[in-house]
Amino acid sequence: MRFTFIALAALCVGPVYAQNVYPLTPDSEKQAGVPQGRTESSKFVSKKWFPGTERSMRLYIPAQYDPKKPACVLVMQDGGGFRDTTVLDNLIAKGEIPVTIGIFITPGVVPPTKEDALPRYNRSYEYDSPTDRYAKFLMDEVLPEVGKKYNLSKDPNDHAIAGGSSGGIAAFTAAFFRPDAFRRVISFIGSYTDLRGATNYGALVRKFEPKPIRVFRQDGKNDQDIYSGSWPIGNMDLAAGLKFGRYEAMMTWGEGAHDGVQSTALFPDALRYIWKGWPAPIAVATDTPQPITKIVTAADPWQLSGDITPITSLASDATKLWRLSGPISGAATGPDGRLFTALERSGRVVFASADGKAEVKIPTPRQIVVGKNGNAYVTSANGSIWLIPADSKLKPKIVGSVPDASGVTLVPDQTLLMVSSATERYIHAFQIQPDGSLAHQQPYHEVYVNYGETKSNAGGMVTDKNGWLYVASPFGIQVLDQAGRVNGIIVNPSLEPTTQLAWLGSTLYALTKDGKVYARKTKAIGVQPFADPIRPPAPRL
Repeated sequence: MRFTFIALAALCVGPVYAQNVYPLTPDSEKQAGVPQGRTESSKFVSKKWFPGTERSMRLYIPAQYDPKKPACVLVMQDGGGFRDTTVLDNLIAKGEIPVTIGIFITPGVVPPTKEDALPRYNRSYEYDSPTDRYAKFLMDEVLPEVGKKYNLSKDPNDHAIAGGSSGGIAAFTAAFFRPDAFRRVISFIGSYTDLRGATNYGALVRKFEPKPIRVFRQDGKNDQDIYSGSWPIGNMDLAAGLKFGRYEAMMTWGEGAHDGVQSTALFPDALRYIWKGWPAPIAVATDTPQPITKIVTAADPWQLSGDITPITSLASDATKLWRLSGPISGAATGPDGRLFTALERSGRVVFASADGKAEVKIPTPRQIVVGKNGNAYVTSANGSIWLIPADSKLKPKIVGSVPDASGVTLVPDQTLLMVSSATERYIHAFQIQPDGSLAHQQPYHEVYVNYGETKSNAGGMVTDKNGWLYVASPFGIQVLDQAGRVNGIIVNPSLEPTTQLAWLGSTLYALTKDGKVYARKTKAIGVQPFADPIRPPAPRL
């Protein structure tokens, strides 16, 4: 008996071996009469994402490959393993998985410049870093190079990625951050610990809007527990997160340690699981308890909005979205319909008045918000926060400061001013006093920053009627509750960072760094700062 289906705690769903013995099935042995694919080996040198690194690459071309038909793809880290070609031969021959070209590639090394020196080993940097860099390396360098010789499908639904240990986390990372490239994942004894920050995955899969990926994972109860954390605990945490997000995911537990014994026995089942139902696309979960799914759904994705003229700023009123171009860094509408524009380079804030246009001199103004009372707050690149009083008899003045101040908005009841910092990972909260001055500053909301970067590059902000704050950032549009916590992350509309946001009713507009505007229908209702203040519900504490 190969294995039995039993439950090992609530999180362990899938086949669990009864003892620490994992016999191979015929799928992992060469079978008479089964056509065998061929392999090709070569050296691959990265020129873009990991410059100077060299690595070995082995290609598996199944016997059933037809150059006229795009083949599916399986990328495996650490040069492959788990009796890869034999298993692929058998399962392709039985029609249990599609015709698949295997790309088995090792981590890179930078060769030493002298004989008695070590190379630079890139494995941990490439595999353990929770970023899309490794995925970009595969997408921009490896797949195009293999595609010069073989007909590879360009459909991400036809792309799988697999590995063990750090190679297992590299597989999950590639699909999680770039489901536009990989959607089927096998991760054996995955290193979901703090080797380079991967301990956040259990939380991130709960916060990001659901992604179209299917994941098979395995670990042993006796896997290692070292300086970076516990492998079983890290895998259980991610399993709980995937279950919460209603992902198509199977987690298989065994008795083993940090080795590939069980993984090798499981590899045929893992392949069958990730390819089940192919070519039907992997669906996105719609019934999750994730807070973000109460705001956006896969049924209403981002859509390019308007022309393609490079836009530099957004503003909206009750009925219109302003798409502004030229030297305008920020814009906002006032309660009387006036449009305020910030011109960072020329040091001016320009706005319409009863007798035409007026302007105020402010050093390097960035973004602007105007409340119901007509007071305007402007951030400056030098960190200053300026108040432009509604009363034109009063002079503008500095009322606060935030390092590298960027976006600015009001909460729905207009008692607090929120200011983002392009440098820090905090959104600063100020209480607005009766005279418009600011008090009780606190770095209150904390946002995620891309791993390996020191700046958040947080930008424009808006709020909804629940009092939730939406922050534009390269990591995604981060949605925070009134207590300052990230509850959800909306995927950016393109690969370019989102810089500014605006509402028109329930439609959220996003401006990206390349000057394009995207729109997305939501379940939320946006708040216009110039409108009558409203009192949102109190947050759960």
